[in-house]
Amino acid sequence: MNQETLDLKKTAGQIVDNAPRVGDTTYHGIDPSTGTPLWDVPVARQNDVDDAVAAANGAFKKWSSLPQQERSRLMKDLAACLEKHKDALTDVLHKESGKPVNLAHSARITVLIFFCFLFFVRLL
Repeated sequence: MNQETLDLKKTAGQIVDNAPRVGDTTYHGIDPSTGTPLWDVPVARQNDVDDAVAAANGAFKKWSSLPQQERSRLMKDLAACLEKHKDALTDVLHKESGKPVNLAHSARITVLIFFCFLFFVRLL
């Protein structure tokens, strides 16, 4: 994402094959710890799910054909992007799950960035 800041309240929704999708129905999230209304997100239709699966299968074929060094570089870029936006991502996880911020941060974002992606990159 080319934005300097990440406002997930404005960008929440479905993206299928790099294109935003707008559904006929929305779901309004609520922070379970406070009952505070959050943001609306579109509910996926069957064709959205089918298109997402087809796009994922196509992406897997492309990903599999990339040299290991290129996959490693892309994973490092993803980890850097997650690191850059971890506070915004933590805020969303905190609000959607109702977990305290310190648990939302340590339990999800840090593990995702450091253990999953960076460990995977070192294996390549």
